[in-house]
Amino acid sequence: MSNADTTMIERADPETETTQAAPATTAPLTRAQLIAQIIASLDKMPVVRFDGLYALEYGIEDEVRKMSTIGTAFEPVVAAMNQAGVPTASTVGDVMGGLDLELKEVYSLICNCHDEKITGSVLADRFRRLKQ
Repeated sequence: MSNADTTMIERADPETETTQAAPATTAPLTRAQLIAQIIASLDKMPVVRFDGLYALEYGIEDEVRKMSTIGTAFEPVVAAMNQAGVPTASTVGDVMGGLDLELKEVYSLICNCHDEKITGSVLADRFRRLKQ
C-alpha cells in the first residue's frame, strides 16, 4: 500500500462544528454599473499608457474575440470586471460578452489606428461616451 492509501481523512466533529450564515446574494451589476466601476478604476491610473489593438476595423469578429487582452488597454478592464465580480478571462471576446459590446464599440474603445498609446484617462473618457 502507498502512503496515499493509508492516509486518514480528518472529518469535522458534528458536535463542535459551528454553523455559518449563507453569504448574502447580490443582484448582478447592470452594464451601466459595471462601466462605472471600470471608469473609476481607470480614473486611478490617468497617465498609465496602454497599447491598443491594431487593425480592428479589418478584423473578422471571430478572430478579434480570440485576441488576448494582456498588454493592451483592455487588461485593466479585465481586472476591473473581475474585481466587480464578473468573471472575465483575458480575451477580447470575454470583455465583449461581459459588457455586451459590439465590434464597432471595441474599435472605438481601443483601436490603435495611429500607433499611439492610450492613457487611462483617455480610455476612461471613451468608456464615459460608451455609457451615454
